[in-house]
Amino acid sequence: MIAVEKGSKVRLYPNKKQMEYFEHCFEVKRQGFNYLLQMKKNDYYKLRANQGVRYCNYQTRSNLGREYTKWKIEKHGYVSDSRIKNYIVQDIENAYTKVFQEGAGWPKFKSYHKAKPSYTTGQNVKIEDGKLIIPKCKPLKFRGRIIDGDIKRVTISRKNERYYASILFVNVRVTPKPKTRRLLAIDWGEETFITTNYGIKTNPPLYKKYHKKVARLLHKLSKKKLYSKNWYKLKEKIDRLKEKINNKTTDWYHKHTYQIARDFDEIAVENLKYKRLHQQGPKRSVSKIKKVQWTFGKWKIFLKYKLHWYKNEKIKKVNPQYTTKRCSNCQTINKKVLIKKNNTWLFKLWDRSIRIWKCPDCKTIHDRDINAAKNIYNLAFCTVGATGIQACDTTTH
Repeated sequence: MIAVEKGSKVRLYPNKKQMEYFEHCFEVKRQGFNYLLQMKKNDYYKLRANQGVRYCNYQTRSNLGREYTKWKIEKHGYVSDSRIKNYIVQDIENAYTKVFQEGAGWPKFKSYHKAKPSYTTGQNVKIEDGKLIIPKCKPLKFRGRIIDGDIKRVTISRKNERYYASILFVNVRVTPKPKTRRLLAIDWGEETFITTNYGIKTNPPLYKKYHKKVARLLHKLSKKKLYSKNWYKLKEKIDRLKEKINNKTTDWYHKHTYQIARDFDEIAVENLKYKRLHQQGPKRSVSKIKKVQWTFGKWKIFLKYKLHWYKNEKIKKVNPQYTTKRCSNCQTINKKVLIKKNNTWLFKLWDRSIRIWKCPDCKTIHDRDINAAKNIYNLAFCTVGATGIQACDTTTH
């Protein structure tokens, strides 16, 4: 048994007064973030201008917290949750560190129309008699899964006129799964979601019926006046459909990653930039639905922590260079390959549209994705011999 952190998202059913309290906290958090961000920007530009001010008034967390408290009392009084301050200051400090040390860009100011309505609280949160208790609010009715552990923090949010609470539990006991002595290599693809070195290709279900309905409603939305009542009604309908697609896909990700973490001891993947994966290559190589619905980074995050929970292992990352062009049989890197055209094999330079090809040296016919998965397996789990060809220990298959 190991102690881990787990999260659970539950649906809240607040009354009218509780809704008003939540909306007030959302607005306090949004305005407070913008106020402290502007202060931090002013300090940063003073330092850049070499005005001789090394330590500015609001550079420390304590000073930021004091200024936030003064601003909140003047503008909004004592109604909102006081612990909102801690998480706002933490976000501002993290952003400032990235800007000052790593040269990253500043976060954007939170717009009233575009910002996600949410706030986080941490102390005096508990569940009693089947109700959620948070500061300055009466006990809340909810529906959802409760995990056996201690509550660390709760994030209240609103989406599509529904209220949710994302609860983080700590000291949750997880039982590791037995070792299987099996290894797995995964290749991310354009035409297929993942391909393994065993030749298995897996795609999440594509909910085309919902995507077509969303496209039709988006066309109607473009005809409405921006931010009008009818615009908001239609926008809410579209958001609920998108949320339904997202929930179904996320559920599939959880079940699929759990199955992989249970059946394999070690897993290797390519170290890719997922956002650029579908942006390159031919325009018609990947459908619009796949581009919207496939989220490799999210799937990898689920797999990462499940593998740590159940097998106490980390995902191995492999350099993706030449994993597609290298023949997994003879280890030759081919700049030109043979492709079948009119029942004859012809030489052709590498193209992203090539799915099946023949190695010019050993004459082995490869599927593009399966060959890449085998090369990832060789790089991650095999040793290089004196001849330069990688030899694997077949007892671990």
